[in-house]
Amino acid sequence: MKFKATYTDGTTQEFEESSDLKARLVAHNNSTIHGGGIEMEEIDKGKMEINEINTFTKYAKFSSPFKKDEKFINLNELAQKLPIGRWIKTEKIDGTNIRIILCKPTEDGKRVVLVGSRSLILNEEDKSSKQFFDCLKGINTNKLVEYFEDADSTVIIYGEGYGAGVQKGGIYSKEKNFRVFDIRIGEAYQDFEYVQKVCIDNQLNVVPIIDEVEDISYGECIKSLKSFQETLIKEGDGGKPEGIVYKYEPVLLNKYKERLMFKVKFKDFYEFKEKKVAKK
Repeated sequence: MKFKATYTDGTTQEFEESSDLKARLVAHNNSTIHGGGIEMEEIDKGKMEINEINTFTKYAKFSSPFKKDEKFINLNELAQKLPIGRWIKTEKIDGTNIRIILCKPTEDGKRVVLVGSRSLILNEEDKSSKQFFDCLKGINTNKLVEYFEDADSTVIIYGEGYGAGVQKGGIYSKEKNFRVFDIRIGEAYQDFEYVQKVCIDNQLNVVPIIDEVEDISYGECIKSLKSFQETLIKEGDGGKPEGIVYKYEPVLLNKYKERLMFKVKFKDFYEFKEKKVAKK
């Protein structure tokens, strides 16, 4: 298996031996590596293997607040008690999940930058990864490495890749693009105000904010969806959005150590199902 390392001076090199690769990464500042199926490479201070990094940096799972019927449609009955407080509502983009992973610094302060989908670490040379990297074309990872130079932990920037050719991305944008929806430093997810600040400081797009609400109920979700009939991303043809993401702020975990957040999609409610007209 060959791996391709891209350095900040623009040079690239292919490697086959992990020791050779690691030696060159240590010798360059802020190096970036893109590899496929790299199961045993030790590339950060904690000597994490790629499969461990992949598992560690995946986005946290979260539960629906509503009970579901046999067709997995939401019922007007809460499955968990939700606190009254500040819930931020953002647009749920119908795209593809992307992780920008700034691996934990080595002992001499170098970082490796990886890109992942929802479930895999991606190889830029793999044709199946092209749409993911196309969504990130305008992002300066060197600047991100510099921005987080004081963070002695792995930093993960989570976002949605979207645009023409990605799901129904034409409604959002004619070109492929990327919007950040969350940031994690080590094991700690950051408050949304911090996410916004990072995006402003680094010229990154953030997911559109709809508004805020204090109390979560079935009726509130239905009302919000009914009034949200057009995407807030105005780079494409426009059209009906996929749904809404609710996040409790500041970051809070439930008794199962799951983050208090959830998403609601039009397709998950009977109220938005098209009624079939009976044939005469």
